[in-house]
Amino acid sequence: MMIDPDAYPEQILAAARDRIRALERRRARRDARRAGVTRPRAWIRGLRGKGAPEDG
Repeated sequence: MMIDPDAYPEQILAAARDRIRALERRRARRDARRAGVTRPRAWIRGLRGKGAPEDG
């Protein structure tokens, strides 16, 4: 996705935030898979840094 250089700063920031969020989601899913966790709720909780204890 190309960002229009004449776009307002808010649009550029929003696009950057979306890309960062997507990267974090991908990384969290990969890390969870590597740790043997298959339930989505577990990696969402881990991504937000709160929730269940370390039992998966």
